[in-house]
Amino acid sequence: MNPKIGANWQKKGEQKVIPTPGKNEKHYLAGILYAGTGRVDYVSGASKNSDLFIRMLSHLKSTYRSAKTITLIVDNYIILKNKKTLKWLKENAKFIIIYQPVYSP
Repeated sequence: MNPKIGANWQKKGEQKVIPTPGKNEKHYLAGILYAGTGRVDYVSGASKNSDLFIRMLSHLKSTYRSAKTITLIVDNYIILKNKKTLKWLKENAKFIIIYQPVYSP
């Protein structure tokens, strides 16, 4: 928990030291759930971008080398549809991507 920093009393000419947590490091995961087995697999990275998703696709490609097709059902997050991702998917025709509807009641 971060300390609450607000009005505080201190002696004239002195400055109170307030401990803070430092830099908040973030770590992102791209994961996949295998519908038939319930198995979960993932890759991790320092940022949530198309490179992370492409790394996940590459992992799937190497894991299922003998598969004729790999079908993924994904949401409409921007990194899943940007130019870099679409270019990679075009070069790797093994993947079939099914996008969920933008809005579903």
